[in-house]
Amino acid sequence: MNNDPNRTLKIVLITIASVFGGLLAIIGLGILMIVMLFRGGVNALHEYNEWQDEEARAKTFTTYYEDGEIVSAAYFYHDTDSNEVVWVDIPEDRVEDLVTDLDSLNIDRVGGMKDYFYGWKDGIELTYESGNSIRFDGEQIRYYRAGSSDFAQQIYMYFEEGDEAFWEIVSEYTVDGRELHNPFWTPPVEDT
Repeated sequence: MNNDPNRTLKIVLITIASVFGGLLAIIGLGILMIVMLFRGGVNALHEYNEWQDEEARAKTFTTYYEDGEIVSAAYFYHDTDSNEVVWVDIPEDRVEDLVTDLDSLNIDRVGGMKDYFYGWKDGIELTYESGNSIRFDGEQIRYYRAGSSDFAQQIYMYFEEGDEAFWEIVSEYTVDGRELHNPFWTPPVEDT
């Protein structure tokens, strides 16, 4: 039999310390999860704030992530018959004109997000001399390092001329005359 008069007090103190330690661990994990969840939003905000300075505003569509020369281009679309994404190379002699036309679009802003359930149905891929590439689906631009299928960076990009100006340019360079677009976009109905 234990005759320690402080035994009950020790048990109570150990219990309180265990509960307090558990609560601290839960709070710490909660804070870590919140930081991880909002990290993407903070990065997007940083990109948007960066976009406000003059040097960043001088960037064009093809120089947003890298200043290198574009050496090849392709477009992709969702083929409804096969339910596959089809890739088609744009002829090399048309790549420079495509880049010039794309860079003529004025970037209004980066960051933010729209409803994005339709993404990556139609779009383009441009490959730099370095082997790195960008893909764009009309709203989201993704930057890929050479040899990687996982994008290294991404940001939403909007043009002053609107999304359809981008699609009109890209559609001029399709091999088969295909009109690329946001698959859920409906053209405005003209009054008759």
